[in-house]
Amino acid sequence: MTRRSPLAAAALLAILSLGLVGGAPTVDAAPDLKEPPTQSKPPSGFERSARQVIAIAARTDEVQAERRRRRGLEPTAYTKGPGRWQVGYFAGDKERAQVIVDDRSGAVLEAWTGPQVAWSMARGYEGAFGRKLN
Repeated sequence: MTRRSPLAAAALLAILSLGLVGGAPTVDAAPDLKEPPTQSKPPSGFERSARQVIAIAARTDEVQAERRRRRGLEPTAYTKGPGRWQVGYFAGDKERAQVIVDDRSGAVLEAWTGPQVAWSMARGYEGAFGRKLN
């Protein structure tokens, strides 16, 4: 092994890690998120309406704290595959809080603020590299 090998490996690692640190995916980049056609009626296959799910999300400690920090957050509810909702709280085009709600039970499954909103790898999910850091 030559002296260049460790340097080449370090350079390759640095280049590959740039892809991991890129910008956060937007709602448009999440193919399983769909905005319902109406806020007041449940979409086909769902029991709750967007308005009902937004009310559930608004009661979480995370959303209440973020709303105290940042006035004027606007909620938007999306279906997230079968039986799940995602409610995002936006300041302009930046999502500041996110809540995942189970449609059937109305239970809050996840609630995030800070870097975890934009960067799901920071949430400690099984298999995510950030898990060992959390």
